[in-house]
Amino acid sequence: MNEVLTINVQITGMSGMERKEGNVNMICFTGNSNCRNFQGKIMDGGVDTQVLRADGSGTLSARYLMEGMDCEGKPCKLYVENNGTLGENGNITTTPKILTNSSALKWLETAELSGTVEGAGEGKVLIRIYERR
Repeated sequence: MNEVLTINVQITGMSGMERKEGNVNMICFTGNSNCRNFQGKIMDGGVDTQVLRADGSGTLSARYLMEGMDCEGKPCKLYVENNGTLGENGNITTTPKILTNSSALKWLETAELSGTVEGAGEGKVLIRIYERR
């Protein structure tokens, strides 16, 4: 697999609901990317919705818009929808979908992508998006 995007996320707030069967959390965040394909920041409004079951498994669905420069140094935006599952062991795997106004990164819209989410310290997360070949 070829890593195509790395995104550093900073959690800025959270609201949630507790239930006997599990919790629902809405996590607001900001962040940035500084990798070979894209350099820029997450715009206001990034949110991750997590539905967690009592057994520790669950689903997540993050949506956010990024603004910056593509690999050719041209201004662009990326919309990322990153849906995933939280396994019982705490690992998070995702299936990202990306839309962009960059001609250089247009291939991301049809690429077969997968992702991971890793803890990166207090209130921080590292998202890695890969192209499956």
